[in-house]
Amino acid sequence: MIALDTMGQAVFPYLAFNATAQFDQHNYFSRVEPGTSLQLTIMNLDSIAHNILIDEGMFSTGVLLPGQTSTIDFGVLPNGIYGVRDSLELNRFLGLSTFFVVWPESKECFYWHLNEHQSDWNADIRNGVTIDTEEYTPDYFSINDRVHPQIMSDTLASVTGKVNDSILIFVQNSGRMAHSIHFHGYHVEVLYSNGNALDIGREKDTIPVKPGKGQVYLLVPFQPGIFPVHDHNLISTTGGGNFPSGMMVMMNIGL
Repeated sequence: MIALDTMGQAVFPYLAFNATAQFDQHNYFSRVEPGTSLQLTIMNLDSIAHNILIDEGMFSTGVLLPGQTSTIDFGVLPNGIYGVRDSLELNRFLGLSTFFVVWPESKECFYWHLNEHQSDWNADIRNGVTIDTEEYTPDYFSINDRVHPQIMSDTLASVTGKVNDSILIFVQNSGRMAHSIHFHGYHVEVLYSNGNALDIGREKDTIPVKPGKGQVYLLVPFQPGIFPVHDHNLISTTGGGNFPSGMMVMMNIGL
């Protein structure tokens, strides 16, 4: 169970990828240096079977029964963002999704893992109740499995830097909805997009991210200040109908 720290105080069942056997509601994600021969080991510590897909099914663990382990040998992957999720969509609704990045190390890097939840579905799925997945009305929206203002304490999400820094922001949308990331105060350049190659090279203040897709932004601040970033679909800046919540982070840029 998790508690999303919102004005509505929602508590609902949740699944997550963790780096250890200790459960944490926040899905683990990582960056891999380019040129690295990569292996990923996944152990199923749940009580039900899972089949984990990477990069929209390009790689798979196959069916993992409770207690089983699978290792995937990727070799050397090209630079990019790689989504990780369960093949059973109901488990993704419960939060079981993450990503990893293959990208050169940079001084200022930030990571935004986007997701949304229809909270009554989480409870129904946990209790074995059949849900109608065609009628999707999510009511909680998260970055790194946190909501605003909880997200403000996440140093991987809340952007800090100085004027003229080269700041990289890695974004993965693991939800069912498209989300339009809107920057106040600055434009960003899209360096990478596995959802629409035409986005690459564009400099914009609002960028749509399709479900299951990832992007990399370059932010070079030209002015100091504190500015918000949020989903331009404003329903995603709520939680349980309360505002402000959901997908909203701050950028704190100094001289």
